[in-house]
Amino acid sequence: MGLVALGSLALASTSFAQSVPSGLLQKVQQAVLTRQAVFDLVRFTWEPAAVSLRPGSQPLNPPAVTKLAQRLQVLATYIPEVFEAADTRAVPGLKTRAREAIWTNKSDFDQKAAGLAAASAALEVAARAGNAEEIRNAEVGVGKACAACHDQYRSD
Repeated sequence: MGLVALGSLALASTSFAQSVPSGLLQKVQQAVLTRQAVFDLVRFTWEPAAVSLRPGSQPLNPPAVTKLAQRLQVLATYIPEVFEAADTRAVPGLKTRAREAIWTNKSDFDQKAAGLAAASAALEVAARAGNAEEIRNAEVGVGKACAACHDQYRSD
């Protein structure tokens, strides 16, 4: 997936490379790749829990959920930071799923990332307690935190 994104980014950049200073173009391209890497790690980390939430699936064991929750907490802190590296709106025609509202409503965007960290912390607490129902409810909370940001700040 990362190679496909890199190839598309390189191909897309050729169409507007003449109109954007090369230093800015490189900075923006690196920012997009970094953001994609963070979200790839979030997806990789969250996927086992997402699968376990499907009807008929077995819940994850508490130690696995604890580890997953700890990782999500750390990854959530990177989200605001990777969007500060470069405002990709500066490059016309750049294909990205990031909506303009990220930069026009940055404080809310940052709060949504903090919400993911908080929901992940609650998941860790539930996992350490070992109560399957609490774990499942906390996993739903993490999913809602993700969706709250995606609904407003990510184009599909």
